[in-house]
Amino acid sequence: MPEEKLRGARIFVTGGCGFIGSHFVKRCLAAGADVLVLKTPESDCDRLADSQDRIRFARGSITDAAAVRAAIEPFRPQFAVHLAALLNRRAPEDFGDLLTVHVDGTRTLFEALENSPGLERVLTLGTMEECAGNSPPFREDQRETPASPYALTKHIAVKLAEYAGRHGGLPTIVLRPSTVYGPGQAEGMLIPNCIRACLAGKDFPMTSGAQTRDFLFVDDLVDAMVAALSAPLPAGTIIHVGSGKEVAVREVAERINDLCGNPIVIQFGARPLRPGEPKRAFFDISRARQLLPWEPRTPLPDGLAATVRWYQAQAKHRPV
Repeated sequence: MPEEKLRGARIFVTGGCGFIGSHFVKRCLAAGADVLVLKTPESDCDRLADSQDRIRFARGSITDAAAVRAAIEPFRPQFAVHLAALLNRRAPEDFGDLLTVHVDGTRTLFEALENSPGLERVLTLGTMEECAGNSPPFREDQRETPASPYALTKHIAVKLAEYAGRHGGLPTIVLRPSTVYGPGQAEGMLIPNCIRACLAGKDFPMTSGAQTRDFLFVDDLVDAMVAALSAPLPAGTIIHVGSGKEVAVREVAERINDLCGNPIVIQFGARPLRPGEPKRAFFDISRARQLLPWEPRTPLPDGLAATVRWYQAQAKHRPV
């Protein structure tokens, strides 16, 4: 969708205060969209602090059917973008919470959107972890092989979206992003953790770094999300979105250290891989190029440099 078509569009967003969600919301606001974000009272919306006067907020959990309906019905969204998720929760004991948010939350949203007048598209995101057991490059026609409670519950949500699009009458589209990074990403992920260690001058223990990933700059993902809102696609379509390039995790950590002036020792091999973590992972993005159409614009060196600059600027105002 050309961004000028976002002007005046009514966009309902779950997870809008999160890393990806905040970047998407800001893009929509810049284009002149009318954005309603569903947030719990506990949600940290610091990422949107400079935009809150231009955003509508509805209070409620994605699993609260009454709250979701109360938000959606008077707003009558043109687009619904479902990004609410539990991140960094992959242990077996997290399975119940993951089911509640990813599966019950998705079902609750879809039920609230049924018969919503003027609804043109429902966009949601999967995860590359759904494909962890496959041979790369991961393609949409491969059978998914989730290897963690997080990946499994996200995959169930994706299948709900696929079913709702093909058989339930909802105009759903799923984008399955690769490893997303960029300014504002939460702690617990490799890139922000490594940058913070560099800025604090603390040596960084990590895996061997021999495993490969497909790193996607957050602005490029937002480009794909905007394009997916109006691309002429059959409901229920699933599309992989990534750089299409295989990069060793070790290379990323070393490049971050270089950008920061090599202040630390990166302790490769100090930590094991997570259970079920694939040794190689990258996407075939042919479908995204053809159907959206979309192409990633940010080379990894440029994206990492922009991300490091953002964290360096933040460190001047508050401790890392």
